[in-house]
Amino acid sequence: MYQSLDGAGFVGGEYPVMVQVAYIDQRGDPQTWTYGFYYTGKTLYDNAEDIRPNNWYTFRSYEFFS
Repeated sequence: MYQSLDGAGFVGGEYPVMVQVAYIDQRGDPQTWTYGFYYTGKTLYDNAEDIRPNNWYTFRSYEFFS
């Protein structure tokens, strides 16, 4: 409903909504997958996308652990 920073914010990872999944990969190493959502501004990163505010949004990732 409200976003105070443009896009990814000052440090590039301050999205209004973020999903973060911690997991162990096939080699046994810990990994973190992060994805952000915002509705105003821009980002330089490919792990986020802009969405329309005040609307339901369905997110599907076919490369979840890439």
